[in-house]
Amino acid sequence: MMVGLLSRVAWRAGLVLLTVSALVFGFAGWQLWGTGLQTARSQDRLESEFEAQLGELATVPDTSTTVASVVPSTDAATSTTVVPSTVPPATDTAPTSAPSPTMAPPTTHGTRPVTVPSKPTTASNWFKVSQGDPVARIQIGAIGLDAYVVAGTRVEDLKKGPGHFPGSVLPGQVGNSVIAGHRTTYGAVFGDLDRVQPGDQVVVTIPTGDRYVYTVTSSEVLQPDAVASVMGWTEDAQLTLFTCTPKFTAHARLVVHARLEPGLSSVLWEAPPDPLTQYVDVGPSAPAADVVETHDVEVVDSVTGATVTVVVPADVEADEVTVADGEVVYPGSDEVQNEGATVSAPEVLSDGWFADRGAWPHVAGWAFALACVVGLVRVAVRRLRARLQGGWARRGTVAAVVLVALLPGLFCLFWFYDAVARLMPAGS
Repeated sequence: MMVGLLSRVAWRAGLVLLTVSALVFGFAGWQLWGTGLQTARSQDRLESEFEAQLGELATVPDTSTTVASVVPSTDAATSTTVVPSTVPPATDTAPTSAPSPTMAPPTTHGTRPVTVPSKPTTASNWFKVSQGDPVARIQIGAIGLDAYVVAGTRVEDLKKGPGHFPGSVLPGQVGNSVIAGHRTTYGAVFGDLDRVQPGDQVVVTIPTGDRYVYTVTSSEVLQPDAVASVMGWTEDAQLTLFTCTPKFTAHARLVVHARLEPGLSSVLWEAPPDPLTQYVDVGPSAPAADVVETHDVEVVDSVTGATVTVVVPADVEADEVTVADGEVVYPGSDEVQNEGATVSAPEVLSDGWFADRGAWPHVAGWAFALACVVGLVRVAVRRLRARLQGGWARRGTVAAVVLVALLPGLFCLFWFYDAVARLMPAGS
């Protein structure tokens, strides 16, 4: 009897392990290929939206005045000068036109300046974007990449394709435009980015119809916390691409640098002092938050001993406020401080395990739904076996029940995997 009990326990334990193994392998396959289906659908939508925007903006007459912006050349021997007909040519000693008022004066460091014409973003055919909108088309012939770039680098943005970092200029503007993308999941748009070599060309087209060619100059591997060091402002037009490395991990970041080829590109657009103003839902141009009523409270600084007056929300009492060497803390103070924060370096490719803790209820909910489907199928199969005679009739009926339950089961399994993926490191 004991042997029979142990056999049943071992059988059930083995069944549980096999089920868990099947779910794990299924999730691995979903991560590698299933997420790519999501991205492919998103890319189709982005293509349609991009083409519609391209058709609209490309037909708007450009009445803007070309402004000469001066950027330094990194190679004095091979530098070229691209000059609009309305601007006098530059000389070897000093540019003949002043830099654009929206740009910091460049430092030439003794190299020959290159005059690059730029158009103001006040033109009628310029555009602004919201996170999730198509912002460009990127093509890298060396690795066969052809994808639509989405505005933003949030988790939901990068599921659609490579994402443009809102804190950087848009492609086709003077400055450093930063684009991030996944390496192994969600279409693996930057899966072969490590194969890009100096001299390879990156072609970027924006919704105005302008086409810009960037030449790869170098690549490097950085730790996640060092990515911000290569995302700063540049005085010439550059493009920075980054993704995770090694492949199938989120251990480090592969960064590819490219510089504009003025002679092969459309006229540049000048960049505003704050690139965030080109996003309608981020930074200064975002809709204003609701006004919060406040009041003054007096609190003793626990470090200095001085009595200070601080401003807190009206629903916060004085005894809920603490001050330590000038730092004010009260319930909800972290949320208030973060409300107006501008976009910093993309953190989505730096998130670790369980980064999106809000996914836990979804994981539990879809797991419960999946268990209910499996449980109902088991009950139905048992009852059919008890009522029907053996043979093909019973087998056929059981198979029909399983097939009918397959669709809702796969539906629950898909969204269960999607919820679990939100807990995984997003940088892969």
